[in-house]
Amino acid sequence: ISNARVVLAPVSGNPAAVYFDLSYNGPESVTLDAVTVEGAGMTMMHDYAESAGKLQMVMTDAVPLAKGSPVTFAPGGLHVMAMRPSDTLKPGGTAKVTFTLSDGTTTTVDAPVRAAGDERRARPRRWPAQ
Repeated sequence: ISNARVVLAPVSGNPAAVYFDLSYNGPESVTLDAVTVEGAGMTMMHDYAESAGKLQMVMTDAVPLAKGSPVTFAPGGLHVMAMRPSDTLKPGGTAKVTFTLSDGTTTTVDAPVRAAGDERRARPRRWPAQ
């Protein structure tokens, strides 16, 4: 797990988003079944899917992982929503984020907590090719 971060919403108390990059190198395919955030009431994994010509956010129960196939949770794609974030989640702090796989393996990382808008400022600009 790399590049993990918790991004707070612009309005206090609204859900925060959790983004990260995950590479799995185990012997067999598994799924990412849960991501929890210390200081959040609950979490849900979401993705986007097209329905009736509209892009909509949909819940996903598990994300398949395979050796050598990294998965990215990022704005506009797979992401984790941290519902009911507590006052302990503050910009500049860290949050313990725990990842649970279908084989029972868990991993916990300390993820920096960012203020709303920091995610956009943190991404490098991409200029059109000349």
